[in-house]
Amino acid sequence: VVDARHIDFIGSAGLQVVLAAAKELAAAGGKLVLASPTDAIRRVCEIAGVASVFECYPSIAGAVTALGSA
Repeated sequence: VVDARHIDFIGSAGLQVVLAAAKELAAAGGKLVLASPTDAIRRVCEIAGVASVFECYPSIAGAVTALGSA
């Protein structure tokens, strides 16, 4: 779970790091999810075409709960 509530900006390098982490987690049977992403971060993910790579949840608790039931 990545707590994204205080991330106001993410550039291409930062997005690559998140995507690499998501890929590594998936290879190990895990999953990367974003908790509380700002509207700006959601828009960047949509524009970059990576919004389908990781799920977004409105809270950390919601993200943890979703992972626990997956």
